[in-house]
Amino acid sequence: MKILIVAEAFHGSTISLVESLMEYHKVDVCFTTYCSTDIRNLEALSIKSNIRPFVLSPVTKDTSIGIGELDKEKAHIYFLRSILSSKFPKRIVSSITRRFLVHKARKYDFVIVIGQGEFFAQLSIVLQKQGIPNFHTLHEIYMPGTQMVSDHIQKMINANVPILLHSKYVYHVLSHEFPAFKENFYEVPFGVFKGFLEFNRNKAEIVNLIGKYPYILNYGYLVDYKGYDILWEVYKLMKSRNQLHFKIVVAGSGHNKYVDMMKRNPDFVVINKWLDNDDIATLISHSEQVICPYKRASQSGIPQTSFCFGKPVVATDVGAFREVIVDGYNGWICKNAEDMADKILDIISHKKKFYKSLS
Repeated sequence: MKILIVAEAFHGSTISLVESLMEYHKVDVCFTTYCSTDIRNLEALSIKSNIRPFVLSPVTKDTSIGIGELDKEKAHIYFLRSILSSKFPKRIVSSITRRFLVHKARKYDFVIVIGQGEFFAQLSIVLQKQGIPNFHTLHEIYMPGTQMVSDHIQKMINANVPILLHSKYVYHVLSHEFPAFKENFYEVPFGVFKGFLEFNRNKAEIVNLIGKYPYILNYGYLVDYKGYDILWEVYKLMKSRNQLHFKIVVAGSGHNKYVDMMKRNPDFVVINKWLDNDDIATLISHSEQVICPYKRASQSGIPQTSFCFGKPVVATDVGAFREVIVDGYNGWICKNAEDMADKILDIISHKKKFYKSLS
């Protein structure tokens, strides 16, 4: 079977999907973005060569970082950049790009669309209406900061587009909200995001910031649902017991009142900026473990990234964390702040066992 994958962002998970599919199929991938996007700093991918607008440009190991060791006979990566300026409104650019992709899709046996926005939802709806076999992959079902399914995802569901989800948790949530369409939902877990391993793991700027102390790491967008109040409580528990013999590094862009408190505390190192691929690779590589004290979640890619570097993950029991974290093997699932403090210290005390499990 010849498969086309059309994707925006989510490069790390897309490459892991390609590696699985190419065992039995031929796969072409078309990553799309606008000209204003910095293609040298995409998620888990960096394009080193210039890409002209509206030209399907091949991406190879020589012109990129992050595509892994793909079989050249079975998998090909392409990049498509669209013009976006005041002379070319987004509506017109989207229409031209969508027509181009639909025309290309007709040459394949199957199409997988990966993207969160309205453009990609509309692309999948058009493919479905034209009878082109397809799946739409969703990494997140809710609008940012809410537990509401976006309008364009609802339109896609109502159009009977088959939807691929990356956890049993999200599969059950969507099946509960849209029971009449349950037969259109499928669950396939994330692969490991190995593309990050190709990036610099000793970026000097980050190494200088974290210093020589051992540290545990929390990274990603600094938003309230990721539980910085829980992390602060975990910190206070360990401090009061005189068990804090390491730093806590919090890294990522965004704002939170607890993070502001952490900035003023010498036990924390706060790197409050957008993280590029070298930043992420360096931070995880040098850490003792990665912690996710989330209040709620759907399906996170942080465990799949951390495991690449052989680092265990400690997380609260929300979303799909339990599906990928095996207690005592590659991390711990925690009930509350006190439990999390205990589990963090357990990994510190027995890190050789966890590192061996993940090696």
